[in-house]
Amino acid sequence: MNRSDRTTPRVRGSVILHYLNIATAWIYALLLNSAIGRYLTSYSKTSRAFSEGWLQRLLRSKRKRADRVTFRLRQRLSSIIEQSAFCRLGGEMQRALLRTSVNSYGVFLLFFGCYCIVTYYVTTNTRPDAPMLSYAITGGMMILASLPLFASTKSLAFSLRQSLFCRVLLVSLFGIAEERLGSYGEKGRERYAPALFFAILLGSLTFLIPPQTILLVLGLAVLSLVILYSPEVGMLLSVGLCPFLIVLPHPTLILLAMVGATAISYAIKLLCGKRVLHIQLMDGAILLLLLLIVLGGIVTRGGTASLHSALTYATLMLSYFMVANLIRSQEGVRRLLRVLLISGALVAALGLWQYFFGSLEIRFVDMSLFSDLGGRVYATFENPNMLAEYLALLVPLFLAVSLSSGKAMRRFGSTCGFLLGLACLIFTWSRGAWVGTIVAVLTFLLLLSHRTLSYLLLCALPGAAIVPMLPERIVRRFASIGSGVDSSIRYRRHLWEGVWNMLNDHWLAGVGVGENAFCTVYERYALPGIETAVHSHNVYLQLLCGLGIVGLVVFAVALLLWIRRALEYYRYGELRTPRLVVLGGLCGILALLVMGLFDDIFYNYRIFFLFWTVMGLVVAQLRIGEETSERAYNPVDDERTQGEIVFRFH
Repeated sequence: MNRSDRTTPRVRGSVILHYLNIATAWIYALLLNSAIGRYLTSYSKTSRAFSEGWLQRLLRSKRKRADRVTFRLRQRLSSIIEQSAFCRLGGEMQRALLRTSVNSYGVFLLFFGCYCIVTYYVTTNTRPDAPMLSYAITGGMMILASLPLFASTKSLAFSLRQSLFCRVLLVSLFGIAEERLGSYGEKGRERYAPALFFAILLGSLTFLIPPQTILLVLGLAVLSLVILYSPEVGMLLSVGLCPFLIVLPHPTLILLAMVGATAISYAIKLLCGKRVLHIQLMDGAILLLLLLIVLGGIVTRGGTASLHSALTYATLMLSYFMVANLIRSQEGVRRLLRVLLISGALVAALGLWQYFFGSLEIRFVDMSLFSDLGGRVYATFENPNMLAEYLALLVPLFLAVSLSSGKAMRRFGSTCGFLLGLACLIFTWSRGAWVGTIVAVLTFLLLLSHRTLSYLLLCALPGAAIVPMLPERIVRRFASIGSGVDSSIRYRRHLWEGVWNMLNDHWLAGVGVGENAFCTVYERYALPGIETAVHSHNVYLQLLCGLGIVGLVVFAVALLLWIRRALEYYRYGELRTPRLVVLGGLCGILALLVMGLFDDIFYNYRIFFLFWTVMGLVVAQLRIGEETSERAYNPVDDERTQGEIVFRFH
C-alpha cells in the first residue's frame, strides 16, 4: 500500500526475489483497485454522501439562526465560568502553591510526619491489636523527605524549573509551558504558619483516617488543580498511570476521577473558547454507541449495578473524544505515544521479572496438560489474559514508533519496548493474544510494503523447518488452540452454548450493560456446571447480550468507518511518520478485535479505556497529518480556530 514501494529492474539479491517483487507489486495493485480495496479507502466519499443527505440539509437550513444562538449562549457561559468563584479560587490556589517557598513544604511534612508517629504510639498503647505500623512508616518517610527541603528558600515554581528531572517530566513529558513556571520569582514566600496549621489539622485527622488516605486526597486535590489548568496533563496522566492503579485502593474509581476531571476541564476550556471539538461522521457513530451504552444501563435486568457499569463505560469512552481533540500537534502525538509506550515497557519488564524471579499462581493453567508452564504472568493486571490484551494493543505501536523514529536513541528505546512486549506476551501464555498479535504484526508488515509478501513466500519453507526448533512448550500451547481437551477451551464452548440459548430470547434489545445484568439472566440458560460465568468470553457476544442487535450493529459501523478513515489516510497521506503511527494504532486495535473472538476485551475497565484512547490517538494523528499537508500547500493559511465546535462531514 506504500506508494514509495516501486520495484526497479535491478536485481535485489537474487533473480527469484526480483520476480517475486514484481508479482507481489502486481497483486497489491490489483487488490487496491478492486471493489473491496476502493471501498476500504474511500471514507471521504461516504462522508460526502452523508453531508449531501437529508439530515445534513435539515441541519444546514437552520444553521444561521442556530449559530447566533449558540454563539451568544457560549459567550454568556464563558463569562459566567471565568468569573465564577470556583475558577477564581482554583487560580488563586495554583498561584499560592507555586509561590510558596520550598522550606514551607518542609515544615508541613516534618510536623505531619511527627503527628503520624505520635498517632502510631498512642494507638498502639490503647489498641494493641490494631495494625498501625504503616502510620510509623509513612511518618518516618515524610520526616526524611522534609529534611532536604529546609535548605531552600526558593519558590516551588522556580525549583521545579531548575530541576532537570521536573523540567523533563513537566515540560517535555506533560507539555506544561516552561514560561508558565518562569513567571514566578526565585524567592519564595515563607508561609510557616499556614504550613504548621495544616500539618496539625491533618495530623489530628490521622486518629480517624489513615495518613496514606490523607496524602492520596491531597495528591488528588493538587492533581485536580493541574488538570484544571491543562486538561492535556489529565489525559496524559490517565494514560500513563492506568496500568499501575492496581496498587491503590479502588483503581477504577481513581481512573474515573482522573478522566472525569479531565472531561470537566476540557468542557470548561471549550466553553471559554480555548479548545476545539470536531464531530465527524465516524465520531457521530461512536457518540451513538455511547448513548446506547447509557440506555443499556437504564433499561436493564441488572438494576442499579447495571447503571453504574454503564456510566463507568460512558465516562471512560469520553477518552476517545478528548484525545482526538486535545492533541493538536505532532509534538502532542509524540508526547502521548511516549507516555503510553513508557508505561507499557515498564509493565512488560515487571511481567518478565515476575516470571523469572517472582511467584506465579497456577490457577490460570490447566495443570493436566500444561504443568510444565510453571504459571502465567499478570504483572499489574488481574489475570494474564488482561495483561495479554494490554500488550497486544501496544506491540504494533512499539513497532510503528521504532520504524518512524529518526533519532537513534528513540529507535533503540522503542525497539527494546517492542521486544520486551513480545517476550512478556509469550509468558502470559494467552493463545488468543498470540493469534491477535501475529495477525496484527503481519497486517502491519503487509501494509507497510508489498515486499513483505515476497519475503514471506520466499521464506515459507525455511520458516516451516524452524518450527520444530522452537521451545516445545510454546509449540504445544499454540497447537492446543481449538482442542476440546483443554479445560479453558471446553469451558468456552459450553459457555457459548448457554449464551446462544439466552440470545434466542434476548437478541433484539439485550439484557442490559454490566456483569450483574448478564449473570441475572444467564443463570436460567446456562449448562450444568457453567452457571457462575460473569461474561461471555467473546466481546461480540457480550455486546449482543448487553445492547442487542442494534448495539452490535452500531459498534460494527463505528469500527468500519474508523478503519476506512485510517486506511484512506494511510494510502493517500504524504508524511511517513503520521502514516506509520496511524498504521500502528490500526493494527493494535485489530489485535484486540481478533482476541475479542476468545475473550471479552471490554470486561476490564482499564483495557476499555485504552482501547478508545488508541482509537482517539489515530484520529488525532490523521487530522494533524492532513492539516500539516494542507499548510504545506497553503502556507499563508496557518491559523487555527480555537473554541469552535465543528461538525464536519467531509
